[in-house]
Amino acid sequence: MKNDGSIVPDSNIRLRNVAVCRELNKKHWLYFANGKELVREHRLREPDKTKYEIYHAIKTILPRCKSWSDLERNLSRQGIGLEFKYKGSTDIKEGIRFTKGQYTFSGSKIDQSFSYSKLNAHFNRI
Repeated sequence: MKNDGSIVPDSNIRLRNVAVCRELNKKHWLYFANGKELVREHRLREPDKTKYEIYHAIKTILPRCKSWSDLERNLSRQGIGLEFKYKGSTDIKEGIRFTKGQYTFSGSKIDQSFSYSKLNAHFNRI
């Protein structure tokens, strides 16, 4: 809102934000990686460093896992915990969280393919 009470137009905010991001990237020699495989992981700081460690662990282990218990057992060997998120006070599972050290991430925050529904669909296909 402006000082006179009128509303500031926001129709071009997204376009201005894109332009500002491009300028900052050019000025500081930054870039947006296309996909997780192209990220310069050695330059990451916490908590992103831990998130990528969990990502690589799941990606490596998942093809060999036939059930949730297989996944949980294999991840625990690497110091990664797995816990389900339940709907209210029921026993209906609606999400998943992965923990390593002091950091906890929902499956979809690690990668969209690691959401509870997609992992569950993976195990149901096997």
